Amino acid sequence: MVLPLVAVSVIVGGHFWGGLGLLGLTLGRILALRNWKVALMTVVFVGSFSGYLLGREQQINR
Repeated sequence: MVLPLVAVSVIVGGHFWGGLGLLGLTLGRILALRNWKVALMTVVFVGSFSGYLLGREQQINR
């Protein structure tokens, strides 16, 4: 579950396409497991982490 968080960090850090590819790869792998609890937890953690990072980035830009 850590790899999607790293992918979001890479996206926010400036390497959009590399991070997006990594995120797609890891989410595809998680969905291939067909364990919906893990998939839901991953989506929740990735969503909250990306919201946190984007909020911090906006705070820094101000």
